[in-house]
Amino acid sequence: MVQPQTFFEAEEGRTAAVGMATDHAAYSGAGFAAGFAQEGSSTRISVDVREAGTYNLAMRYSNGPNPYSGEKQLSLYVNGERVEQTVFPSTVTWEEWGTVTTTVHLNKGRNVVEYRKEAADSGHVNLDVLAVRPHGKRITLFNGGELTEWQHSDGREPEWAIADGAMTVRNGDLRTVQAFGDFRLHVEFNLPLYPPDVTGQARANSGVYLQDRYEIQVLDSFGVDPPQTNDAAAIYTQKAPDVNAALPPQTWQTYDIVYRQARFDASGNKVDNPRVTVVWNGVRVHDDVEILGPTGDSRPEGPATGAIRLQDHGNPVQYRNIWIEPLAR
Repeated sequence: MVQPQTFFEAEEGRTAAVGMATDHAAYSGAGFAAGFAQEGSSTRISVDVREAGTYNLAMRYSNGPNPYSGEKQLSLYVNGERVEQTVFPSTVTWEEWGTVTTTVHLNKGRNVVEYRKEAADSGHVNLDVLAVRPHGKRITLFNGGELTEWQHSDGREPEWAIADGAMTVRNGDLRTVQAFGDFRLHVEFNLPLYPPDVTGQARANSGVYLQDRYEIQVLDSFGVDPPQTNDAAAIYTQKAPDVNAALPPQTWQTYDIVYRQARFDASGNKVDNPRVTVVWNGVRVHDDVEILGPTGDSRPEGPATGAIRLQDHGNPVQYRNIWIEPLAR
């Protein structure tokens, strides 16, 4: 059975006073719809769904510092009716991408989703790709088949190898096309066996980045006691896991993560740090722990949502059965 289409490129819509640009990295598709500077500028995206119902529209966007830093707005229309003024939190720079999600009703078959600058809207955002999913459903990020939910960090199509229901790290980090706020995440990973003279950070190094900002370390730390802040399941360089729940290499292991993103006020100042709970192979190793800031090799903090990123550290780590459930704020 053919799977329903999930992603719809903004630059492929019918545009008015909006150009297609490619001058900011890591976009999806051929480019992105840029500008929305003048009143009436818009992109109209045709969306087909199999059944009428409630859907989430998750628009990937960039909101940098020009002509000012902070929240910006466009008006959202669905099938000609105005739904809301959509607010796009700052992504800090134009090189970063977030996702803003709106829940709407869609008709069976063709629908038209339009983002338009009206007099009360600031405009001045870039729109990349729209993800359309049934509301309230778990999102499967990888189930052993295609890598349509992923891209390399520079925007390339995914090049990780897929075999026997797993994907193997190669040719650069992967991150999700869609960005997420608060969520529950499940990841399974398998680490290669290295000889005893391969030690420390060279033993099957990888990482799961939350919002592309905060790394939960992946490493062969079997038998390490006590675990350190750069061992498996650590909030990298900040906090070691409470216990070492590692299984031997060549064994499938699991992270179950509940994440609450940082909170920012209307001026863009952080007022609460992000928090995380991690269950590793069934053992709770972080319990609602505060994350103090980015962990290195990360995008800057800000009020926008962020992608899930899987790190390529030069070791053939495998991943499978990855899913995410966005949580209401």
